[in-house]
Amino acid sequence: MSSENIVSYSKDSSDNDKLLDNELSKAFPPEAESELGTSIADELLRTEEDLAAKFEDCS
Repeated sequence: MSSENIVSYSKDSSDNDKLLDNELSKAFPPEAESELGTSIADELLRTEEDLAAKFEDCS
């Protein structure tokens, strides 16, 4: 196991929360989360538009 994967924890839970937040932000940067959310929203919008077009064709 490499030393970069070892995280020390404190008896103080608020310190542990900060450590966990820090580790999570390294693993999942906010910009990557934003890009993923945008791509999911775009896909849902396309799906909604496709369904609306199919519904209009059936009318």
